[in-house]
Amino acid sequence: MMSEEAKGNAAKFISQMDLHMATQFGGKQRTEKQLKSMAVDAGFSSFQLKCLVFNMIAVMEFYK
Repeated sequence: MMSEEAKGNAAKFISQMDLHMATQFGGKQRTEKQLKSMAVDAGFSSFQLKCLVFNMIAVMEFYK
């Protein structure tokens, strides 16, 4: 998950991960706000960020 306030080395690392995900897996980094919007659009009633590691790797719960 991408932080909306990422700067400096953190922003560079996140950008590199975004490029890697896009070229290797067809994916991209998203902010918590974007993930929440996607969850609501997909029909989930609630979204909760449970754990965030290195401001990038997230464990999330989606509720129907």
